[in-house]
Amino acid sequence: MKQFFNKNGMVLTLSAILLVIFVFGGMYSRYMSTQLDSHIEEYEQEQAEKEAEEALRKYRQSLIDLVDNGVELQDYTSSQVERLYATPETGVEYQPQLIEAYQVLNDSDQAIAVVYVIETIGRSEGVRVAYSISLETDQVTDIVVVSHNETTQVENDYYNLLDENFFNQFNNLDFNVVELGFDSVSGATSSSEAFETGLNYARVLYANDFDFEIPQPTIEFVFNSMVFNYDLSTITSFELVADVSFDGGNKQALIGFDTAYNFVQVLQGDTLTEDEQLAFASQAEAASTITEMVEVLAYDDDNQVITIKVFGFNKNGITLDVQLNASGTSVTSISMVSTSENYDSEYYGGYDGDPAPAVEDAYINEFNTNGTVLDAVAGATRTSEAMTAAVEWAKNFGASSGVVDVSVDAFDFNYDLTTLVDYPFVADITFDSDKQATILVGADYNYGGLVSGIEPGQDVINALTDPLEAANSIDDMVDIISYDSTNHTIEILVFGFNRDGITLLAQLNNDESLVESVSIVTTKENYDSEYYGGYDGDPAPAVENGFINQYNTDGTIIDGVAGATRTSNAMTAALEWLNTFMNGGN
Repeated sequence: MKQFFNKNGMVLTLSAILLVIFVFGGMYSRYMSTQLDSHIEEYEQEQAEKEAEEALRKYRQSLIDLVDNGVELQDYTSSQVERLYATPETGVEYQPQLIEAYQVLNDSDQAIAVVYVIETIGRSEGVRVAYSISLETDQVTDIVVVSHNETTQVENDYYNLLDENFFNQFNNLDFNVVELGFDSVSGATSSSEAFETGLNYARVLYANDFDFEIPQPTIEFVFNSMVFNYDLSTITSFELVADVSFDGGNKQALIGFDTAYNFVQVLQGDTLTEDEQLAFASQAEAASTITEMVEVLAYDDDNQVITIKVFGFNKNGITLDVQLNASGTSVTSISMVSTSENYDSEYYGGYDGDPAPAVEDAYINEFNTNGTVLDAVAGATRTSEAMTAAVEWAKNFGASSGVVDVSVDAFDFNYDLTTLVDYPFVADITFDSDKQATILVGADYNYGGLVSGIEPGQDVINALTDPLEAANSIDDMVDIISYDSTNHTIEILVFGFNRDGITLLAQLNNDESLVESVSIVTTKENYDSEYYGGYDGDPAPAVENGFINQYNTDGTIIDGVAGATRTSNAMTAALEWLNTFMNGGN
């Protein structure tokens, strides 16, 4: 054994050394590996924390950047305000959520804006947006989208349609208006509504936190009806017509407006001030009973073709040509011009038919063949709704849009003793193209009743005031104050220069077929006034008496008196009225 160790000592020693190295090396390796793993974990945690801190810094900076001259963000305590809004896809009401609030400070540590981070619902839940409002101007300075779950997989589709023009609407948007002006994007309506709800809720929070008073409409319209405009002379100017009452019911008008609810013109009735026009536009959308708009692009009167556009999911819409009959009173056919719909999109879940434009073609063929509207196609709901609107529009073409066709053919004094006190005028009118009537007309050009012909409907009566007033070409008015059937007298008022006028009493014979005499009741005329330059006769009422004496003597009317022209004109008008009355109104 000793000899073995002597011969192999070196080998054994080296082996022992290697064994020690192996054992302790393994232990050291495990130790170092553990230490390395620990350092890696710590490093990754530190990096994650740094990334989170950097993300938070960038987020807070993005909120500061919403405000010019903003340098610092400060937490702000705001309270949730209960206010319900409709969910775009279902109409079910929900409460928007205030996630957090901040104040933006300037370099003088003064609060210059408040930022509300609000979560609303668009096509999906979770549209979280920061709205910044200036404390000085009560205007939205800007917004930034924090997060959302809206669809973005399809390029240039749905949420991606919310472009720069959409977001620019929020820049310097004023809260000091009744309705916040806001245009949604066709093809991304639900996403648009998420922002609109957030914007309106931000104003509610701002009003609650900073004693801001949200303007309320001071001009209220009652919308009696709202229909499409089928009048070919105006169809390209505005697509819609509303019959409205306003000013507490004292005023009424028929108003033409476009598919964006912008006031265009008054068709009939009372005119609108600029403020009333703005109020109309802000209230028309809320009052609208039309769920799908039809936009009129053009009307070719040579070929009797109207080009219209309706909107499915794609913002470019569906353009159609609508062929009218020769008289332009009804639709004979519809044809496709262009469409951008695509049923392969994820929005059309459940559609298993032919590719686009199969749905559009189906609606067109159904109308052209049977004149009816096809039922909605499963999986292509929005395209179906758009085409239904187009076909319904075509079916109803020629229906009354509320514009009444009425003209005044003649306008004159009323010489019927039984009605002339209340209705001093009569008029011949034509309405509904070929219907005619003679009617009584009041001093305010109001309808007084039918004399002869066809009784006009209420729509015609409502439309009469303006054309009647325009048709009155009588230079000097004669106002019949009273008629006494017992004493057979007519009291007449005419106007010279004095606003109180000249009142005359005409005495008739017993069978009221002749004027026996005329006398003055009162007169306030004065020829010495500067208005009567050149008069050199006797003082008032010399001119009136001159006319009356001549008329009572031989039934004739003297010429006008120099220097008393207005008095002369008034007396001439009164006596000519009496002469015409004696001639049976002829």
